[in-house]
Amino acid sequence: MYAPICIEEYPGHIPSCKSVCERAREGCKPIMIQYGFPWPDKMNCSELPVYGDGHQICMDPKK
Repeated sequence: MYAPICIEEYPGHIPSCKSVCERAREGCKPIMIQYGFPWPDKMNCSELPVYGDGHQICMDPKK
């Protein structure tokens, strides 16, 4: 989520795709809750672009 891809020729930043955030949440949230930490509000997966929707580029290393 916080390790964006860097492409010198691309003028903007490339965010993670929604699916990357959802996989991170699926794996981490139960452990965070177990130790008394809530899932961070600023890691709202619904605000990220969907892979392949054609409107915004995003990174998903599993695709």
